[in-house]
Amino acid sequence: MLRLEDIMSAPLVTVTPELPLRAAAELLATHHVSGAPVVRGSRVIGIITAGDILGFQASHSEAARQAGGEDSDEIEWDAEADTDVGFPWAEWEDGGVALVEKLAEHPLDEDALATHTVDDAMTREVLALPAATPLRAGAAFIARHRIHRVLVERDGEIVGVVSTSDLARVVAERGISGEG
Repeated sequence: MLRLEDIMSAPLVTVTPELPLRAAAELLATHHVSGAPVVRGSRVIGIITAGDILGFQASHSEAARQAGGEDSDEIEWDAEADTDVGFPWAEWEDGGVALVEKLAEHPLDEDALATHTVDDAMTREVLALPAATPLRAGAAFIARHRIHRVLVERDGEIVGVVSTSDLARVVAERGISGEG
C-alpha cells in the first residue's frame, strides 16, 4: 500500500516571512512548484502559494483603484457594440500592440510585490499529515479540506509535501487504485 512518504516531493523549497512577494514568486517559478512552506527558524508558520500571491496582487490593485489611485478609471463595456464575444482577433491584427496598449491604460500596482512580504499574503493555517499516512487517506484529506497540497511530517519535522499533481502522477502511472 502506498503511503504519502512514497510519493512526496522532497527536499522542500521554503521561504521566510520577510521575503518580498516578487522574490517568492520568482522562487516558485524557478523550482516549478506552486507553493512553499514559510519558516521562521526551524518552525513552519504558514504556506505561500502562487494563488496567494496572485490574490494579494489583485486585491492590492483593486484597493488602489477604490482609493482613487492612477488606475481608478472604470472600464465600461458596451454590450451592444461588442457582438464578438469570442477571442479578440482584432486585437492581434497588429501583433497584439493594441492589446498591450489597452492593458497599459489600466496598470496594476507593480510595486505591490516588491514592497510587500510573504508575511502579508501567506496562509497561516498549516495542515500536515504523518509520512506513513496511506495514500487514499491523504487524498481524501486534501479533497475534504479543498487544498492543493499537504505537508508531510515525520517525528515532528516537515520532510516533504504531497500535492494534487503528485496524486495525479500516481493515478497516471499506477491507475486509480495506486497499486501497480
